[in-house]
Amino acid sequence: MYNRELLLLLLTAQARLQRLKHAIEDQRRVRRRRLRRKWMKPIFINRAEHLKDDIMAEVEKTKVLLRMSEEDFQWLLTSITPKIQKEDTTMRQAISPLLRISIALRFLATGDMYSSLQYTFLVSTHTIARVVPEVCDAIVETLKDFVKMPSTTPEWLQIADEFEQEWNFPHAIGAIDGKQVVLRPQRKKPTYSIVLLAIVDANYNFIYANIECQETDGDLLASTALERRRAHWELSIPLPRILRVPYSVEVPYMFLGDESVALSELCLIPYSKVPLRQRHERTFNYRHSRARRVVENAFGVLSVVFRCLRTALELQPAIAKKVVLCCVHLHNFLRKSNSAEFYTPSGTFDREENEDQFIPGMWRNDLPAESMLNLEGFARNSPRKMDTIRDLLARELFFNSPLE
Repeated sequence: MYNRELLLLLLTAQARLQRLKHAIEDQRRVRRRRLRRKWMKPIFINRAEHLKDDIMAEVEKTKVLLRMSEEDFQWLLTSITPKIQKEDTTMRQAISPLLRISIALRFLATGDMYSSLQYTFLVSTHTIARVVPEVCDAIVETLKDFVKMPSTTPEWLQIADEFEQEWNFPHAIGAIDGKQVVLRPQRKKPTYSIVLLAIVDANYNFIYANIECQETDGDLLASTALERRRAHWELSIPLPRILRVPYSVEVPYMFLGDESVALSELCLIPYSKVPLRQRHERTFNYRHSRARRVVENAFGVLSVVFRCLRTALELQPAIAKKVVLCCVHLHNFLRKSNSAEFYTPSGTFDREENEDQFIPGMWRNDLPAESMLNLEGFARNSPRKMDTIRDLLARELFFNSPLE
């Protein structure tokens, strides 16, 4: 009897000891989980102190890649600093605005992966993934007046006058085109694209740019915000006018497009019949192509300078939109600022001598881009009225005299 009670006491003590041991282990696990992890990997600590000269050298390289002058870089940095500056905390020092804009501009200029940029600027990939869209948003907001569609009739007429003086094409208020920006957001996912719709004036500057849709299977303008604004008379485009006396047909002011858009009162496209039998039709297509080449050149320079647009963007569509629009705004900024002679030096754009010798622009020396792809053309019936107007323009451009 005595031995039995002693055995029970021993077993009870062992059970209590085991439960106590488990409780101690649980407390240790909780304590380990509560221990604060390091804010940074050792490679990123004290980057500003130890690698200041190296980072500044990378900043200078970025300016060269973007063909941006020191004055324009400093102006841009000063302008967006209030929008991107973060506060220091007791745990760590915030990344400076200079480093933030340098990271974003280097990504735009090279298209390097975040995993590569982290060793260039000693900033983690997770931080870079936040910095790039934030800086792009700030740049677009700061430079919004550099990409601005005309809001009054006189402003549209000024663009039309520039097209007629520079390219000898009447009633043109811009050259319109769309590009497929190829995306590859995640591995093991299918590649797809978003569509950039843009309008360029006679001087290779964007007056409209927007990501309109993710795919298109018909007329590029059919369901865009631009077409809806035109339908509600919000664009203030000049009313149709006759070309000159003694014409009586009123010709609308139109954008110059290619086969990716339909012939309409908003867009004028070339003749599609091949071969063209009428000489005035061939002349029209030549003049139309020469005037519309401004948008082709603008896209070409954009993808050559901003190398991120040459390959598939490994970004989600919302972030890709910010990146693309940021490149467009920087294009206009550099074209209209002190960097103009560096950004687009002589020989950058296509030109012709004596209307028979085509000299390609320097941007064409690069290999074809894997992104910024042309949209496919679609066969469609055009309004008879617009066929008549196109014929009128074709004869005017060919004969340059009143019709008999």
